[in-house]
Amino acid sequence: MEKAWQFTWDNFFCDKTNLIYDYLVRDIDGDALIGHLPSIEEINKQIPNACGWGTGMEDSVLSAGSMLDAIVARYNVTEDRNMKPLADKVFDGMMRCVVDLEDGFISRSVSPIDGKSFYYDTSRDQYTHWVYGALRLFNSELCDAEQRENIKKVIVAVAKRMERNVTPENDYNLLRYDGELSIAGKMWGDLGAHEYMRLPFFYAAAWYVSGDGNWYELYIKYRDEAFEKQSTFNAASYGLRCYPVLQMQYSLRAIYDIDPDPEFKTKCLKFMQSVAEYYKDFAVSESKRICAEINEEHYYYKYKPWNKVRMLYQGVIGSRPYFNPAQSEMRENRGFYHIRNVGEAVSILALCPGYKIEKEQLYALKNLSDAIDYDRICNYSPMLLFCGWWLLKEADSLN
Repeated sequence: MEKAWQFTWDNFFCDKTNLIYDYLVRDIDGDALIGHLPSIEEINKQIPNACGWGTGMEDSVLSAGSMLDAIVARYNVTEDRNMKPLADKVFDGMMRCVVDLEDGFISRSVSPIDGKSFYYDTSRDQYTHWVYGALRLFNSELCDAEQRENIKKVIVAVAKRMERNVTPENDYNLLRYDGELSIAGKMWGDLGAHEYMRLPFFYAAAWYVSGDGNWYELYIKYRDEAFEKQSTFNAASYGLRCYPVLQMQYSLRAIYDIDPDPEFKTKCLKFMQSVAEYYKDFAVSESKRICAEINEEHYYYKYKPWNKVRMLYQGVIGSRPYFNPAQSEMRENRGFYHIRNVGEAVSILALCPGYKIEKEQLYALKNLSDAIDYDRICNYSPMLLFCGWWLLKEADSLN
């Protein structure tokens, strides 16, 4: 597991911005992939799409939230004070992505070229990881007074953005930075079952860090309806995509910790337990399957420059065309989603309070982590393995 940990810090973490990028930021076979990131001019023109999909700077906030979660868990298990400077770095990177505090806008990433340029379209997923990761730090011994104040300011600004933008007039969308519709920014209305608790989660978090009753009222306004709509969730229908389910579990776990209503906490716990039951076996079976075929080239797909691959046209949103290189979606690239799924599936279990941790889940992570050839893999999926590992260790220590 330490190989996965060091591999991530050595190859995907950029000291200039304190952010984790999607593809290698160090050299591999003589190619410096950081040179393949979009130029500042391309970013300013929102090329190839307003999300930065497929460019290598698509999911820095997702990764930062998961990494911060793992750092806090590792500290809680080991009391290793070396986790403090790492937490500081990751949180600094997260704050860099709060490109407009007054507006409550959190970008997906910022360019390592100038440390500030960003794509205008974010997503509810990015906000979920930012807020959950920040809450974990907020409640940790690793958090200092300045960080707590910054977390409070950002989460309240996020809640204000939701209150302002998530309206019928905007089709309940959190909106891009330029005020146009976000392609993955709808927060209410017609959503997937796993997405309904996001909005009440943000309001609950704002109430928790600020004590402002307005946010509690908004939380209660959405809470029960969101939970009812979420009840149609069917894990089997999500196939080989664990990340949206993990985000649902983030929302539920935070609400479980924050909500003062014992009856509602019990409902949250039962739902989380039902989700965990499915992913308990999923993690083990997927790990075994991947370990049996891990030497296939499909697991070591080498990412190409984003502007050298055929792009998928995904329509016009808010007057901007979206062209997506989508290399992580390619059939010849099994390494990204398949490997990360095991770590995320185990994290789904670990987030469930009191859930019985079994050795099979630990073996699922360890065996897969040990089987990976770290000299050949080009994506950050192993990071999710050690995230699951430390969350599992933390949960086991509390049971």
